[in-house]
Amino acid sequence: MRKIKALKRKNLILTLITLSLAVFCLALLVGASLNADLSLAESPCTHENFLKGDCTKCADCGEDNGNEHNILIQGNFNCTAPDYCIIKDCNFVIREGNPSHTYGTKPDNCTHDGTCLSCSYPGIPGIQHLPNGAKAKDCMADERCAVLACNVLIEAGNLSHSFLAEKTTQNALKTQVSCELSAIYFKSCTNCIKISDSNVEIFIFGEPLGHEYDWIETTAPTESEFGEETLACLLCDKTDGTRELPMLEKGTTEPPAEPPIEPPIVQPPVEPPITEPPIEPPNPPNNQSPENGGNGGNKDLSTGAIVGIVLSSVFVFITALFSATAILIFKLKDETIYEILSFFLAVRGKLGI
Repeated sequence: MRKIKALKRKNLILTLITLSLAVFCLALLVGASLNADLSLAESPCTHENFLKGDCTKCADCGEDNGNEHNILIQGNFNCTAPDYCIIKDCNFVIREGNPSHTYGTKPDNCTHDGTCLSCSYPGIPGIQHLPNGAKAKDCMADERCAVLACNVLIEAGNLSHSFLAEKTTQNALKTQVSCELSAIYFKSCTNCIKISDSNVEIFIFGEPLGHEYDWIETTAPTESEFGEETLACLLCDKTDGTRELPMLEKGTTEPPAEPPIEPPIVQPPVEPPITEPPIEPPNPPNNQSPENGGNGGNKDLSTGAIVGIVLSSVFVFITALFSATAILIFKLKDETIYEILSFFLAVRGKLGI
């Protein structure tokens, strides 16, 4: 009994010691936690180090540190360049650059430089005006630039044409030259290709051709009537008198000539087509002759005949073997053996072997 009581006391002491240690450790943990909270409350983050890539963030606590970016603005003069912070180890990009400049329609004057719509960056240099050539066709028309979307007035048109030029072109011809009159042309403008259509603004060019007369028989004489010739110009329709042709003497009038008779066209004889003799088919080889390896009258054995001979031999062998086996085993009589052989021969006849 004493031993049992001693063990109970010993266990109770150990249990109390264990509980005391657990309470002591818990107290240490609570005290450490309270001490940490107090230390944090007493010493806040000073934000001495900023985060790389963004100088407005603290590297220790990640909160805003109150700094501001020192921005380099490039977009005002070049929108393709980014705006970013120039503080060392920051380089935070405030605005990404555009992929490319956006050029709008060039100004009305193509000699001006084209600029970007976003940043006024000069990118399309000015060019010289290209005259459209309107004044060369009509000097009263305005000469303007032919560049697309420009159309700037280069030179104003004249108030009127100056029809003083004398050009002997086909377009300016008014009247052709004749035997009695010279050629007449309209005057042209000295500043463009326009031609006057006024009967006042004309000029005479060259001399008349003059008549070229010759006698032309207009009525042929006969044996009973006089003929007639007319003095006519070879260049125009003007005539200058006629004269009489004497009658022909009797018997001098030649009868009208008959048209020549053309000989009939003789066709060359048509030769009959050349017909070739029919080609006779070659005689088939005689396999029965001794020269061709024949038997003089017996045909060569075909594959079917050879197969039939083999099958027949096999059938006869099987029949003999079956009969011998039946005789030895069953000791059959002669009549029974004869009936079996007759059956096999009948089957062989039906099979054709």
